Amino acid sequence: MTPAAILGPNAGWKDLEPFARASGVILQATIPPPDAQAVLIFGGDGTVHRHLPTLVENRIPTLIVPVGSGNDFARAIGIRSRQDAFAAWANFVAGVGEVRSIDVGTITPIEPPKIGPRSSEHNVHGKVIPFRRPGKASEAGPQHVFCCVGGVGLDAAANKRANNMSQWMRGRKGYVIAALQETVRWRPVHIRVEFSDPARVLEGEATLVAFGNAPEYGGGMRMAPKARLDDGLLDLCFVRRASRSKILRFFPTVFSGAHLRLPEVEYMQVERFTIHTEHSMDVYADGEFICTTPIEVGVRRQAMQVIVPPR
Repeated sequence: MTPAAILGPNAGWKDLEPFARASGVILQATIPPPDAQAVLIFGGDGTVHRHLPTLVENRIPTLIVPVGSGNDFARAIGIRSRQDAFAAWANFVAGVGEVRSIDVGTITPIEPPKIGPRSSEHNVHGKVIPFRRPGKASEAGPQHVFCCVGGVGLDAAANKRANNMSQWMRGRKGYVIAALQETVRWRPVHIRVEFSDPARVLEGEATLVAFGNAPEYGGGMRMAPKARLDDGLLDLCFVRRASRSKILRFFPTVFSGAHLRLPEVEYMQVERFTIHTEHSMDVYADGEFICTTPIEVGVRRQAMQVIVPPR
């Protein structure tokens, strides 16, 4: 077996060396080779996200070595340290390792309907939100995949700010700092979420809408604390309008998942939905910019194979 290794911006030979000693030769690569028998990714959520399409398309067994600024995905699959990753790799090389099939989330930009006499539209408090029937969205762009958490609203704005920080700052709770800074200037936006099974609409002035395939993002923020990687569902967290002071009080509860008890939070587990906003807004997932609204969000079951530590 000749596995391939992809080194993220914080990784180097010193990280790769013990894994290479355990298995013999490991080829360094910039993208996952489609015919690789295994891929080791030395990095965080952003590095995993950049290579996710190839990993999903070719179903390559993948080991995540958590050396990035954000390692939420590695924690979700049970890898909390390099030692955990090495134990998983040593077992895999010995032929007794565990390879787990997990879901990935999907985000597809959709074409907004034209506003006109025959268009379907919704008027709430003087704001017109165009929408189409759930499950009938026409694609306006390629389908994107994500492994952790995506969102629209305050959290997406915080992601954008955090991504403009230095690598040093991002590695030291940069997302938390960015979220607090964005809270000062954030204005709620009217957001409409449509579900097809069962048919339901959730809408109103919102602070954010987050959807998770894994429980955490932003370096340990448990926005979707009940999310599981292999249940075929996404966990949706709709946070309604709140004052700045209330958002600041809300913020610490996200690290424990206690925000689910707040009256402004609606939480559910669903397979597919669409998101429309009163104006085009950025969509982020796994800490990376994806596209702008409107979007359709779904789940692709057992689409990725990951190498995990012994249970």
